[in-house]
Amino acid sequence: MKTFLSVIVSIMALLEVGTPLKAVAASQLDQGLALFLPLTEDLKDHSPAKLEIQNIGNVRIEKEGAFFGGRRDWLQAPHVALNDRPFAVAVWIREMTEEATVGLLEQFDANQGRRHLTLMLRDNRQPYFGIYDGRSIISPLSLSRTQEWTHLVFQYTGKELQIWINGRLVCNQESPSYLGDHGVTAIGKVPRWTNASGKDFVGYMRDFRIYQRILSPEEIGELGGLTKPAQNSNATPSVPP
Repeated sequence: MKTFLSVIVSIMALLEVGTPLKAVAASQLDQGLALFLPLTEDLKDHSPAKLEIQNIGNVRIEKEGAFFGGRRDWLQAPHVALNDRPFAVAVWIREMTEEATVGLLEQFDANQGRRHLTLMLRDNRQPYFGIYDGRSIISPLSLSRTQEWTHLVFQYTGKELQIWINGRLVCNQESPSYLGDHGVTAIGKVPRWTNASGKDFVGYMRDFRIYQRILSPEEIGELGGLTKPAQNSNATPSVPP
């Protein structure tokens, strides 16, 4: 009886926070995948594009994932086309610094409107999604200061910016599309702004993905480890929270 009640309580808790319960097939999660860095055994792109990844500084694979030291350490991929289209960026992070501003991704085309894309933690460790001189959005929720694994999704639906934390949509805002059609894709790099300080990412990353499409709530739940993979699926296991 105790075990049965425990299961019921667990299911009710999941439903209460709106956790997706539908499993997603691996083949569906592969659709539209433009960059995929598992970051568990190597620093290579495992997407169909097989993009060349440069290790700027000293990002290294450790037991927990890829470790970024924050001393001009980031991974650099060629330009991934995100302009004039819906897109999504998903990643597990375990951030390990008290800096107010920490870089997650930067794609810089030009110092012009809607040609500079940034994903960061800002202010009080709040996930931030910005298109320079276009729109920006910051999560009302801050990440834990206990250095826990957290799953983040930043996506542009074609109409609005969205930020998801651990499978839950926490904020959204209408925005015009991103226009940058040049510029490398830098993972873990903070923008070099003259009017604001910041630090390159410090901590661990795993399962970094860029999609040239939006993700459904069920897919976000799957990537965030909130649902069980479909049977006989070859999907990459989710990082344990």
